[in-house]
Amino acid sequence: IFPASPMPKADLQNLPEAHPPLNSARMALDAFDEIGGLNMAAQDPAELQQALEKLARAREQVIGSSFELPWIESPFFEAVLAQAALPQHLEIFCRFYQRQGFAKLDYRGTPVLQLCQDIPGQMQPFAHIPKHLTNAWRELEGVKALACSDSLLALLRLLYLRTPIPYQTLNFRYGSEQEIHDDSIFFSSAPARYMCGVWFALEDVDADNGPLRYIPGSHRLPFQDIHDMGLAPEHHFYSDRQEPYQRYMRAHLAANALKPVEFHVRCGQALIWSSHLLHGGCPIRTPGRTRFSQVSHYFFE
Repeated sequence: IFPASPMPKADLQNLPEAHPPLNSARMALDAFDEIGGLNMAAQDPAELQQALEKLARAREQVIGSSFELPWIESPFFEAVLAQAALPQHLEIFCRFYQRQGFAKLDYRGTPVLQLCQDIPGQMQPFAHIPKHLTNAWRELEGVKALACSDSLLALLRLLYLRTPIPYQTLNFRYGSEQEIHDDSIFFSSAPARYMCGVWFALEDVDADNGPLRYIPGSHRLPFQDIHDMGLAPEHHFYSDRQEPYQRYMRAHLAANALKPVEFHVRCGQALIWSSHLLHGGCPIRTPGRTRFSQVSHYFFE
């Protein structure tokens, strides 16, 4: 448990690295973000499988099989990545996720786009449910298919070198407007950090219909346990802990000058985020405007 003393002011632009990437790699990271992430229409399943095998061998050679921290968030990240010698676009993908705590995916031009376009219509019988549909995968085949997309699961295996287990879906008709939070407050894993989320845009999202927002690099800040906030674990989060937690997070963001980035995207684009990345939802500036989206959360074997 981290001490309850105030954190020093965070500088997320100058976080230390054991082996800083070359300037060309930094330029590639910037370009990766600018173009909207990994173009899934150009991905070769056989190449992804080969990359996974290379990474698994490299992790074994550098760390060994008993190491419990995800390689992507371990002190051995650079050594494993160098040993694996991945194709450049997958190396950039892994490096970006390790440094920023998220990665963008673009499924336009793939069959996944059609899934994204179809799900809002499939949700119509549940229009009476005001906020979101929890675990709609039990009723809607499209929701399940999106959460279990082969190409997505392959990328998650690449990032964590374990088999991903989709365990929850949340389908939104409107933006959540949720305050900034860390998913690990809601649920976490043992060993730690073997959890992530994936958010899909099921329609175009801009500044007015409540876009997702996140704080790049915030997954590398010290995790704030509920004990640090003076919250007792036996109290139910939603009834007793939600408001104190939100007050704590608002003070945390202000004290450390942490500024969220809005995720403006087209239908069929997605975001993977690390379990500790701080994120939430923006206010809906045009009342009544929808923001159909799907969140899937994953643990790993």
